[in-house]
Amino acid sequence: MEHAESDLKKIIKSNIHLEIEHVQTIIYNLICAIKYLHESNVLHRDLKPANVLINEDCTVKLCDFGLARSLAGVESAAMILSKVDIDKDMGNLAKKPAKGFSFEEGDSSGSESAGIIEKFKTKM
Repeated sequence: MEHAESDLKKIIKSNIHLEIEHVQTIIYNLICAIKYLHESNVLHRDLKPANVLINEDCTVKLCDFGLARSLAGVESAAMILSKVDIDKDMGNLAKKPAKGFSFEEGDSSGSESAGIIEKFKTKM
């Protein structure tokens, strides 16, 4: 596996301020990764910020598949994993990668970004 610069847990706990485009791109890429897994009949079962690797270009990679399970042969798999059209259901989320951001702490690029990080912290 290629080297990833950080994970979502480190970004949430750091002083890094993300622009709204970065947050949208990270969320969109994360949802696409989960959709890919589910279309392959795989459940991760251990999704948490520490298992979401992120690069400066907002590329997302999932890791730690130790608890993952296959749904192949499970009769109720269709009920567990319903196919969704990400582009239709995601509304206004970014569908193209945002410009890169720096992992250097202390960058104060705006109070809006700080508010988004606080929302991440309270939700996770």
